[in-house]
Amino acid sequence: MSIKKITRLEYINDLITIRSTGTAMGLAKRLHVSKMTIYRDIELIRELGADIEFEKNQNTFFYVEKFTLDKKKLEKLLL
Repeated sequence: MSIKKITRLEYINDLITIRSTGTAMGLAKRLHVSKMTIYRDIELIRELGADIEFEKNQNTFFYVEKFTLDKKKLEKLLL
């Protein structure tokens, strides 16, 4: 399990929560990872039960319904 990955996922979760991710490419540049890594991270959060969509007008990912990232479930998924 990578602490760096968990930290990145928590950060992405925070940005999605406040609707401030920007595009996948912009977020990837900000986090120094590839765009595909961002898409994989978002998919992983979806696997934890999040309904995530992208709002083109606001240029951000967002949770359709309130979602709380469960760190214990995240750690189990990454094992």
